[in-house]
Order: sequence, then C-alpha cells, then structure tokens
Amino acid sequence: MAKFSSNGEADFLVGSFAQKMSEFSSRNTAEIDYGDSLVARKISKLHDSKIPHAYCGIFGIVRTMKRLFFSVLLFSFFLPIFVSGAGRAIIEIQPKTIMQGETLVIKVTPTVFSGTSTISAWVGSRRLWLFPYNDSFLGFYSAPAKATPMRYRATIAVNREPAVKIPVTIKNAKFPVTKLVVTDQLKNSGFTSNTIGSNLATNDTPALIGALAHPSNKPYFTKSFGYPLEKIVNVGAFGNYRKSGKTVLQHLGTDLEATPGTPVYAINDGVVTMATRLINYGNTIVIDHGAHIFSMSLHLDRFSVSPGDRITKGQIIGYSGNTGYSIAPHFHLSVNVNGTSIDPLKFIETTQTAMK
Repeated sequence: MAKFSSNGEADFLVGSFAQKMSEFSSRNTAEIDYGDSLVARKISKLHDSKIPHAYCGIFGIVRTMKRLFFSVLLFSFFLPIFVSGAGRAIIEIQPKTIMQGETLVIKVTPTVFSGTSTISAWVGSRRLWLFPYNDSFLGFYSAPAKATPMRYRATIAVNREPAVKIPVTIKNAKFPVTKLVVTDQLKNSGFTSNTIGSNLATNDTPALIGALAHPSNKPYFTKSFGYPLEKIVNVGAFGNYRKSGKTVLQHLGTDLEATPGTPVYAINDGVVTMATRLINYGNTIVIDHGAHIFSMSLHLDRFSVSPGDRITKGQIIGYSGNTGYSIAPHFHLSVNVNGTSIDPLKFIETTQTAMK
C-alpha cells in the first residue's frame, strides 16, 4: 500500500476538509506555499491518502497469464480498447510515466461520441474529473509531490461498461534541500521559522481551505492554460525543501521573476474565490477554473479582481509585489488539480500539448 506521509515535510494541507465535502469523492490534499512540522502534525490524523498498489494480474490467473495481460495493457496505450463486447473507446494516456508533481493526461474517445457519455476515471484512489473536449473527454491526473514512487493503476470505465485498467508509473523527483531564509527585514516584521508554521495553522491554511472548498465539476475554460506573466523566468523551483533547524518546508509552487507592479494574467477562464491578504502569502488570489482545477497567485502588490468575478484567460487579475513572507519581489504561482498541488509550469505545458 502507498501512503502520502505527514512527516513534517509537507506543504499543502487539505486532506481534512475533503471528507466533509460531498463534491470531493476522493481524498484531497490542497496546497499552500509552505508548511512545516507543526502544521503537518496537526493534520497527520486526517491526512491519510492511501493508494492501492497497481495489480497487474486478472482474476487470479497464473503468473504467466498475469505477465501476458500486463504486456497487452502496455501495448494498448494508443490502440482502440474494447471496453466490452458491445462498447468500444480509444483510451490514451500520455505520458505513461511521470515524476512526483507532474501531470499526465487521460483521453477517452468513444466510438460514438455523445456529450452525455458517462466516463469514470481513477488513478489509484484519486478520481479524475473528465470533461468533453472536441470529440473526446480529457482528464488531468497530477502526482502529489510526496506520492510513493511506484506503479499505480489507472481505471477507466465508459458508459457503465466493464472498466479498463492500465498501469502508470510515478518516479521519485529527488527534490533538493535548500536553506530556509529569514532576512533581517522579515525578522523585524515578526517572521521566524516557527511563526511561519503557526501562521499557516491559524490563518493561511484555513483561509485557503475555504477558497478551495467548493470546486466546480464543469470546466469554465475551453482552451489550454497559459502563462501568468509575459516573461517566464523560474527563480524558485517546485518541490524544493527549505530547511532551518527542525523546520522543513516544501515549496509547492513556482516562483517567477517579477519586479513590483508587473501585470499578472489569469492562466485561464474561471471564477475568483479569494482575493485577500494572508500573513505568509501576502495578497493572494485564488481562481476556480472548473474541472477541479484551481490557480493561486501569491505575494501580489494589489488586486484587479474581487471574489465572485468571472474572469477570462489573459485578463489582468493583479500586479506582482513583495507582500507576506517574501525575501525579495517575485510572483508565486500554484496550481491545484483534483486536490493535489503540482508543478504549475509543467501543468501548463501539458495542457497546451493535450488541447492543441
């Protein structure tokens, strides 16, 4: 069995609210920028996202038959797959192997397309929210940054036909460990490695949980996701651990170079669910893009949108700044898919390939 750990090195901390919401039928792990051992301990009893090991056999047939079945599945990634004797669909998974924090696409094309077709897709115990796109259905699966590296089982069923089960693999990203920096200016503002954690537990985390609490099943978008700035320079990679003494935080977003006042654009259509100032994250905007996809913009100087606003891709939503726990002016982007914090730049690239 695979388990997502809560050992003090986790950042995004939902898990607990997912069990309270009817909208989330799978365990969820929402994301904020930083988290530490204090926060992780507070949720350790609630954060038990288990994913069963992929099972390559079928109906208890002998090992040689298991291997034969597994080989057929691998060969079938881009071939028509008979869902049953009466139904047929082409099921594509791309890529077949991803690193922790990366995204794969499941594309289901029924032989007879109907916008009312029923598609059910899971990877391990995590549900995917598929949506119609052209003559197919698309769903994005994003591997949690702390997912156990192993082979998992993707399970796809079309129109209540028997499910097709296909193995996918998550590999260890080997995120580096760097120093958690607290400048003199930040210390003068009351920040320490300990207060960063307590700020999350008492303020930032509850606020973000509320902003992510009611995801739309249907997408607000019809095109691929785009970049939030005109110029993309990565100055703070996704997944890096930042450590100071016993405090270990994981950076579950990407920092982009931006001088104060740089326009920030919506990465896709959606609805604003938060535009407020948080202690660690400063001025923060959360947008629900539908299909259980959210984007979060942190450390902004000011807002150009308000909660409840319907926004479009490329619209200016605010301007970059240096607010909250920030050692220098920059823009932080996070993306949360199906309750999982993932590498936002790689997610954008994946959507642009899948939704050409």
